[in-house]
Amino acid sequence: MSLDETQKVKILAIAFNNDLLTTIIEPIGEDRCEIVQVRKKEEFEDSFENYEDGQYAFMVCGPLLGLPFCYEVAQIFNNQCPKTPGLFITADKSLFSDKTMIKNGFDHAFLLPLDKELLKDKIVGFIDPELLKKRMFKNIKIVDLSEDTKLGFDTYVYLPLNKKYVMFSNKDQIFSSKKLEKLKEHNKGNLQIHASDIGKFYDYTAEQLKDLASGTGPLTQTEREEKLQESIRSLFIGIFEADQSKDFNSGREMLENCKNIVSTYITGSSDTNWYNQLLGTMGGSIGGYNHSSNVSTVAGLFAIGMGLPNATDIAIAGFLHDVALSDFPEEYKNLPTAEIPEEYRQIYLDHPRISVNIIKTQKMIISPEAEKAILQHHEQYDGKGFPGNIIGDRMTVEAQILALADRFVYLTSLEEGKQSLTPIQAIDHIAQQRIVSPVLIGQVKKLLPKN
Repeated sequence: MSLDETQKVKILAIAFNNDLLTTIIEPIGEDRCEIVQVRKKEEFEDSFENYEDGQYAFMVCGPLLGLPFCYEVAQIFNNQCPKTPGLFITADKSLFSDKTMIKNGFDHAFLLPLDKELLKDKIVGFIDPELLKKRMFKNIKIVDLSEDTKLGFDTYVYLPLNKKYVMFSNKDQIFSSKKLEKLKEHNKGNLQIHASDIGKFYDYTAEQLKDLASGTGPLTQTEREEKLQESIRSLFIGIFEADQSKDFNSGREMLENCKNIVSTYITGSSDTNWYNQLLGTMGGSIGGYNHSSNVSTVAGLFAIGMGLPNATDIAIAGFLHDVALSDFPEEYKNLPTAEIPEEYRQIYLDHPRISVNIIKTQKMIISPEAEKAILQHHEQYDGKGFPGNIIGDRMTVEAQILALADRFVYLTSLEEGKQSLTPIQAIDHIAQQRIVSPVLIGQVKKLLPKN
């Protein structure tokens, strides 16, 4: 089914959680979506005989009315509309088995948020195969690119006037000074690679950062520090350039790249998704997956760029810092403490301690540095934080980086009804609030784009 940009995409949603609808709508666009919802078994029983192929782009089913009902839906829909894809989607790991769902009649099954990008690609493929081909090319930012750089994958540049991807460099080709100048002049270091090579890109970038951080090679310590800062800064530039150009999907894609680079840096292999491993260890309970993973990524990049030896501890703390807020109302999380409704206020004030206790209950072993970072991530350098009102350097460096990353992600994120700040504006705002040490503010500023 291929639709032009003016056609509505009609989707049948059965027993589907409204919280998950945004994941379905996002790759299509809210203006193009027409969602038909079936919320009760009786509604489905009264209407299923009228379903036919061509009526809907695809059907999505959730577990709200129980798994036996899901199996019934899949089997009936498969008989009625054999050419219309049927998808099972859930955020509950305990209810997920892709093999069981496909065996019972669904074409595909997805567990969110782990399978979010796979789901998006699948939806795009249903409604616009040509657009899916475009998604097979990924926008990347090459760090520490020089004349002796050899990449283990092909690279491309996109020509918007011709709407074509043209090869820029072949696999294992050494870059010439002419190519580097051309790239710097026109593309600011941005290239495209085929999606099948994305793991090689993560491996390359993580290895470059590790080499710079570990001190291998002929560079002096000062040269290494400068190159490391420049490499991290180029990754942040890639994220925020895309956001400022209003290409929000590209901004998210660049952030996703950075997330996978940090994962590869920690595990040593792009084949292992570190974030998925942590999520599995915690039983799928993370307070706001997107925010937590973004804070983890940014905190990890700050730590790597500063040359700290325990970037892993800081990234772990970033991912787990809000575990206790899994069920906390989203609209209260970023309010000043005094404005949080009384029935939720004490829970919020206690959530650093509760988060640490939950991690211990799950028998997950983290370092003392990561534990202190989680416990102190709402403390402030001026002593006005919580839960312990500690002051100055009694707040660990790891906790300060986490506190900085947590606030930075919120201030720079693109959300409806909220004005986002540029990276430097966000850092200056945090500096005025005296959340972390002025020395740390100065170190982090070196890692961020100037404008």
